[in-house]
Amino acid sequence: MEPLLLFTHIPKTAGTSFKLGVLAANYREEETWRYGGIAAFLRADLARLRLVTGHFYYGLHRVVRRPCRYLTILRDPIARAISHHFWVRQGDPAVYEHPDWKLHRRYTVDEILAQSWKHRVQRGTFRLIDNQQTRYLAGLEAKALPMDSELLLRRAKKHLRERYAAFGIQEEFARSKAWLSETFGWAGEQAVPKQKSTHTKPELSRATLDAIRRHHQLDLRLYDYARELFERSA
Repeated sequence: MEPLLLFTHIPKTAGTSFKLGVLAANYREEETWRYGGIAAFLRADLARLRLVTGHFYYGLHRVVRRPCRYLTILRDPIARAISHHFWVRQGDPAVYEHPDWKLHRRYTVDEILAQSWKHRVQRGTFRLIDNQQTRYLAGLEAKALPMDSELLLRRAKKHLRERYAAFGIQEEFARSKAWLSETFGWAGEQAVPKQKSTHTKPELSRATLDAIRRHHQLDLRLYDYARELFERSA
């Protein structure tokens, strides 16, 4: 049986453009499941699926009775965190009120990061949680570990190295698409309509940038490690 492809879509890593441009050109809609929670996923007809996409943590393969292959896209952690905040903040609640819109309108990035410890054990995945990329790849069971946990980083590195068949780097998008396409045997891609993007971002203070770096030390180390793997493999 063909392995089920699991796309770990980390917020603000160009995952939506990748899905619409590459994945949609190679997987029919009826073969794809957009993850919206474990209960609905377990009720799905998994036998007909070829691809699962969504904001889910590593580990979904444990409830699938067939082989699985993972892929993901990573991004420079500082740029990702800044983009995440202003993307949510600039949303129009009259069109769609993001679950964290009020949070990001009320607080600055460093203020959100200062209180984000309590969100690690909550269900929401869109909050500006520290080291979010590391937490996604480490898996749900590691979600509540502290932001300086070496175990958290080791798990993320191990999964990226051993469980992800291939992955992309947002800053190397063209090379990433080529490597992923070669790995998974994809034939091509299609034009992508312009996606909702983050508008001009205000200049951030040194204190805010320092707070982002302080809260994303594991992500920065994971990203450097991923770049090394990418250069050797892509």
